[in-house]
Amino acid sequence: MNPQTVLAVAPLVIRIIKIAIPVLVGLLLIPIIAVAAILNKSTVAWPVATPVEVGVGPDYVATGWSMTSPYGWREDISDPSQYEFHDGMDLDGEMFCDGCRVPTMGDVEIVGIGWDDPSAADPLHAGAGVVVDMMLQHPQESGTIRIRYGHLKPFLVFVRTRSCQETVSCPGKTLDGAADVTVTCAGEVVTITDPPRPAGEYGFAYAEPGACTATVTWPAPYLPEGATTFVFDQQIVEGVESSNVAITFDAILPAPTADFDALWDELVDLIVRLWDLADVVRAAGMDTEADAILAEKDAFRDRLHAAVDVPDLETLKGDVEDAIADAEALLTMAPPPPPDPLRGDIQSLLTELERLADELDAAGEPGEAADVRDRIATFADDLSNATTTSELEDLRDDILVAIGDAEDVLGIDLDDEKEVVEELLEDVEDLVDALDDAGLDDEANDLEDTLDDFDDALDDATSRHELEDLTTEITREIAEIEDMLSLEDDIEDALEELRDVADRYDDAGENSIAERLREDADEYEEELENLVADDADREEFADLLEDIVDDVDDARDALP
Repeated sequence: MNPQTVLAVAPLVIRIIKIAIPVLVGLLLIPIIAVAAILNKSTVAWPVATPVEVGVGPDYVATGWSMTSPYGWREDISDPSQYEFHDGMDLDGEMFCDGCRVPTMGDVEIVGIGWDDPSAADPLHAGAGVVVDMMLQHPQESGTIRIRYGHLKPFLVFVRTRSCQETVSCPGKTLDGAADVTVTCAGEVVTITDPPRPAGEYGFAYAEPGACTATVTWPAPYLPEGATTFVFDQQIVEGVESSNVAITFDAILPAPTADFDALWDELVDLIVRLWDLADVVRAAGMDTEADAILAEKDAFRDRLHAAVDVPDLETLKGDVEDAIADAEALLTMAPPPPPDPLRGDIQSLLTELERLADELDAAGEPGEAADVRDRIATFADDLSNATTTSELEDLRDDILVAIGDAEDVLGIDLDDEKEVVEELLEDVEDLVDALDDAGLDDEANDLEDTLDDFDDALDDATSRHELEDLTTEITREIAEIEDMLSLEDDIEDALEELRDVADRYDDAGENSIAERLREDADEYEEELENLVADDADREEFADLLEDIVDDVDDARDALP
């Protein structure tokens, strides 16, 4: 049998393979079944033990090729520190070039062509890739030997999808990735992803010869130009190499209409309207609903960019209008926003300014009083019209300036008020030292920061009203710190009293009760330390004190 004739049924040629050293052109030869008299005489044990080190020895030289990696154990190509069992032989030679015919080992019969591992996620790169199985002829001389060639080139199919947009006549077509392309063959078809291809270009590989079908599916409103299905068979002709297949599917995209453009612009405005409503809903305190509206807005935007015809836009318009109606309905059900504390502060300042106007009247300054009342009216209008925090803050600052102006006219001396504040700040400094002495370092540092804030506020104060507010704030802070220090002292005294009662139980011979009382005292002391560390409020300190006092009273009542 002519070996070249037999091999002609394999439409495969050698491809370049990579090994651990420079890239070579080679062939993987795998004897997968060997049942012969001469092989039965082999004394090689199976499985072969892992070698301590690999020594290939001199290259095996045969006519026309050399062996670059023999059958058996070898260093792992991907990790030279490990060994792997190579169940084939890598051959190198001039006849194993990219695109050359496959040389045969003798007279052979092709018995199988396909993937080495068709169930792998990527059969093209798994195992030996494309393989050809052959039976060596003349069994009376060589026995029955099945040989596999691996790392061969697959059949390649290249597909491109193109389109053009129809105006008066369709201009030159360009790549368009909107279509879905599928290729089916007798065996597994692999999608080629390396190297990456532009949208509209696709690559496929298959190993088993036979008829294949390529199909394209165009979405609306694309109009296919020509066939959408192509059947092909890279048939093998003796003496002729099989070639790759290249297929082009074309389509026409109808030109957009004026209605399309106008509807597009209208939808952009509607989606922006929905976006604004999300902000209003959030301002009404409905954060969850606002997030849902924003998610809808993003989905509508994506649908707008994906729309290709007027019906798509009309459907989208109805959905956006429904979403807008739902958002507006939410606002009608929303409770009124809570009063802004800043508005309350401004109202108090206006009341203070009105009081100053009365003082100006009493001081014989009616013109100045009238000017102040005019400013009060303007400030009141500004307060009604203000919609943002920054507007309210600016208004507050303007009223404070007006208060300072009125106090200047009245000749109010702020030095006395400032002296009162300075005396209070000295009390705060003393409390910082008291906290330090009590071992409350964190509380002392916090109060020192607060003291710095009070100092800055005193420097910035320009009106009696500001000084009065500052005095109130400092006085409140002092009361809270003194109360906390007083409670902590009371708790310490109560703990000492509880331990004294425990000593009295010892004197009475009730040692177990005394021990329990001391354990309670230790636990209360630990709880006190935790309250101090957590900067707990006054109520928690008071609760702890009450618990200790109750225990002391109960223990005293039960003394023998």
